[in-house]
Formats: sequence, structure tokens, C-alpha cells
Amino acid sequence: MRLLLLSLLFMSGAIYAQTPTELINDNFENGSSNWTLGTTGDSWVVDTNYQGLIMDMGFTQISIFPNSPEQPAAFTNAPRSKYLHIQDAMLCSLMGYCNATYSTTGTSYATLAQPLDLANYQSTTVSYSYFIEGHVDSAYAHLEYSVDSITWVEVGSKMYNKSTWETTSVAIPALDGISTAYIRIKWKNLGYSDTNLGIGVDEFKITAIETNSTYISNVAIDQPSFCSETATPVNITFKSNGVFDPGNIFTTYISDANGSFASAQSIGTLSSTANGTLTIQGNLPALTAANYKLKVVSSSPVLEDTLVSALIIDASPQLTISSDQTINVGESVTLTASGADTYTWSPSAELNSATGGSVIATPSATTTYTVTGKGTNGCTSTAAVIITVSTVGLTNMDLEKIAIYPNPSSDNFTVQSLDNKTIDAIEVFTVDGKKVNQFHFQNNVLEITQAGVYIVKLTIDNQLHIISLIKE
Repeated sequence: MRLLLLSLLFMSGAIYAQTPTELINDNFENGSSNWTLGTTGDSWVVDTNYQGLIMDMGFTQISIFPNSPEQPAAFTNAPRSKYLHIQDAMLCSLMGYCNATYSTTGTSYATLAQPLDLANYQSTTVSYSYFIEGHVDSAYAHLEYSVDSITWVEVGSKMYNKSTWETTSVAIPALDGISTAYIRIKWKNLGYSDTNLGIGVDEFKITAIETNSTYISNVAIDQPSFCSETATPVNITFKSNGVFDPGNIFTTYISDANGSFASAQSIGTLSSTANGTLTIQGNLPALTAANYKLKVVSSSPVLEDTLVSALIIDASPQLTISSDQTINVGESVTLTASGADTYTWSPSAELNSATGGSVIATPSATTTYTVTGKGTNGCTSTAAVIITVSTVGLTNMDLEKIAIYPNPSSDNFTVQSLDNKTIDAIEVFTVDGKKVNQFHFQNNVLEITQAGVYIVKLTIDNQLHIISLIKE
């Protein structure tokens, strides 16, 4: 079977699904030691000053500049821990208003004091929490990076007009593999006469994934989709590269119907330390229709790669079929099925058609009919119905038209139409509905070799007559 590669080829040398490494985690409780704080125009500071400008009018208080918002409980030493924020030194000194600025034109930067060495890392992500009482065109902030400390590039969204703490994450793929990387926060104030111009930053983190020459990639499965409620052997291929320890086991896991691996089920393993394209021969269990995830995990070292496209489990038809029935020998019954797109019936010997949602059965003996229904997605289901052929209660009610004698008989029987019509066909059945082929009929003489009770079906002038007889 041609292998349908459903995963994408990742960049060479990458580690797949590793836990990111935390390179910077600064909650500012140790002050500003990790930062170079700019003082051009407005100043960046690290302290616990949340005080805005509140005018006491005796009978009421008027908030000229609001206090900085209190931190969420998840912050270290919340609700008023040390944080990085902007400040106008003069306003702070003269008015005690130390958590923001007012109409101070200029641009100021808070820059990580030491550049990052990301030569062996990728997927660099900067996350932090902030509030800002600025404006989209006059007072705002931006995260920036540089690879030479000269040319700086803005990343992430412009920060403005957030009156409560908000957490954001910014991925910077341009820093993958960079040996010297610089990060800073830019505050830009155009000096308009607008109030409430403050920004605060806390819980600043930088993470990245360490690159490694040992990895798993290119997970693929030999079919793009499967049918529900059917256990199926499958082949899972993947590429392994690097050094895997003795005793390493590659295991394929399938998620639950919600895509979660919390209770992942193993569907196959391979004990190997080899490099190259490897195959795990697995068994897909009977699953409900949904989109599942699939991944391959190595045990030593612990690495993994996930099938990029979803593993689709299509719904199989939910067939509805006629109820079991009992008929007499020679009678017909209509069998119906629904819930699928096409239908195939078996055995077909005594059916008017082997296909279709409705067929007519004329069984000579008790028969189990099986229908296979196929949906538009190619999935199939089967259902069965039992038609019991009964001889109980049959009488010689047709003797007024047919003479059969002697009955019982230890020898042959004479069969005669009383109105001298030709007997067109004759069939013999046991009382349990089984057709008898070992009999002879010629010149109105019926010869049956085995002793027993029999049912005889006679067709005369296109009419069916049923008579019972006993062979002694």
C-alpha cells in the first residue's frame, strides 16, 4: 500500500515537542539588576510605588492620575510587588505622583542588561504581563529585538489603553540560532496633553527550545482515514536521527476523541536504536467517529513527534433491518435495510436481487440473511435477519384438487391432478424446511427412498399446492 505521508518535514536539527527551556524569569523582586533602564524623557524604574495623584477636597477625593492597578493573585508577592514601570522623576519628587508621566516628550528604553546566546535554541518566546494608560498615537509601548544592538525591530502588538494587567506572549523566530540577541521595551511619548500616561511590566519571561541532533520526525500512517467501530492493523512510519540509548522503545500513542493525550492509548511499539525511516506495526482499536491525534514517543531519550494532520475516524453506517419473521414453505417475504448508501445481501440464491435497500426472499429453509451497507465515505456495517421457514400447521387442504396415494406408503406414491391438469413442477422438503434432492418423479409416480414426514410443493397451472405425506 502506498504510504500517505500526512506529516510535514520539520527543519533539520530541530527537537520535536521538547519542553521549552526558561532563559529569563524576572519578577523584579530583586530590583533592576537584569536591566539597563533608560532615563531619556521619562525614566524606567523598579519599585513598589503604585501611587497616582489623588486630590483631597475634604468632602471628596478626585483622581487626577489613578493608582497603578493591583496585581492578580498569581503574581509573586501580589497585589503590590516590585514591578518595572515608567516615571517622571520631577513629578514624583514634587507631587508624590510616581507611577506615570504627564506630557513628557521622548522615547525611553528598558533593555536586558546582558544579550542572550540563542545559538543552540529555537522557538524563542517572550511573555510578560503589563498595563498601560496610553494612547494609540501619542503614548504607547512596544517590545523590540536586535541582533547587533544597532538596528531594532518591533515585534508583537503595540501596547496602549489597557487599564488592568494583561498577559501576552510574543514568538520571535528571527532569533533562532542567533548567538547574540538583544531585547528591550520601548516607551514612546509624543508629549500631548493627555493624562494617565503610565506603563507597568511584571512577570517577564523568555523561553526557547534547545536544539539537538537527536530527534523524531515525519510521523505518518498508511491511510488518511479509517472507519469507526472497526479494529484495524496499521503501519506507522517515522524518521529517527541521533543517538538513542540501548533498550530504547518507540511507542505510538493515540489521543482520545477530544485530542487529549492525558489518557493516551498505546497502539504499537518498536524496540530500536536505529536511525532512518522506521515502521511500527500497530493495531488501531475500534473507535468512535472523531478526529484523533497520533504521536510517536521514544523512551531513552524521551522525545516525541506528533502527526501533523488529524487522524480521521469516519462514521460507519448505522443500519436498520427488518425484524426476524416466520413464514411457511413457498411463501415470500420482503427484506428491507436503511441507514447506508448501498446494500449487498447474502446468501443471494433465493432472493430476487442481491443488491438494494429492499429485496424479496423466498427461502426453502430457515435462512439467516446478512446485509452489508456502505456509506458515501466507504465505511461499511453489517446486520442480519433470520427468516424461519415453518411447516407446523400444514394440512392436506389441497387434496380436493390433488390425489396422492397411498399416504402413508412404504413404497412409492402416485400423484394425480383431479382435474387432469399437468403437474409443472414438484419439490420435496423435510418438516424442518430442508429441501430434498434425492427423489424421483415420473409418470405421476413419486419415489422417495428415505422414511419420514415430507412436505410436497406442486405447481399446477401456475398455482402452488402444498401437501404433506408420510414415507414408512
